[in-house]
Amino acid sequence: MKKTAVKIICGVLILAIGVALLGSLFGFWSFDLFFKGWWAVLIMIASIFFMISDRPNIVNVFLLLFGGAAFLKERGVIPETTSLWLIALGILIVTLGIKLIISAVRSGKPPVVKSENGKATEAQGNASFSEKTVDLSGLEFSTASYEVSFGTLTIDLSKSTFASDAKLDITCSFGKATIYVSPETTVAVSDNDTAFGAVKNEAKTSDAPTLSVSASVSFGAIEILTK
Repeated sequence: MKKTAVKIICGVLILAIGVALLGSLFGFWSFDLFFKGWWAVLIMIASIFFMISDRPNIVNVFLLLFGGAAFLKERGVIPETTSLWLIALGILIVTLGIKLIISAVRSGKPPVVKSENGKATEAQGNASFSEKTVDLSGLEFSTASYEVSFGTLTIDLSKSTFASDAKLDITCSFGKATIYVSPETTVAVSDNDTAFGAVKNEAKTSDAPTLSVSASVSFGAIEILTK
């Protein structure tokens, strides 16, 4: 519902800008979108949209900060002699540093699997600067959420059964996540945010999947393989 509302609002705004530009071209009124730094504002608006519709990640946070810095440079707040590429590099380093600190704090907690009567009711964890394996064999899988940064994570669901609404959320930054399922398992992947990365699904797909995977990748890879 939230994503739909955000998309409708953004659609209305884009439609209004288009109508205003066309009206200006035909002489019905005067409208000039292209003020100094307009392109930086568009980058910021796009990044905020993706933050709200999906969730904050290293890509949209970087774009928001970069767009703000670029706008300040265009408006003369930041000296013109300052290289925009160096600004981008500095913002990227800061964003990565914040991401690493958050991941390091979370990585202190080992992967957690809550099970009850043979059911994996909830699973969560983080792989940061490490190699971790989560084996859910023999359990009924329901929901899970994992983050990978500068590490590798293997999730073995090849001998698991699945609840009717089984879902796996996984975020991968500068790392690799591998998910194993049985050849009979059907998997539907929702590729939310992919920047300089890839999501590979070798499992069967159908309109009524056994497992739904929500993937977010930046400078990394997520593979879903059969076993």
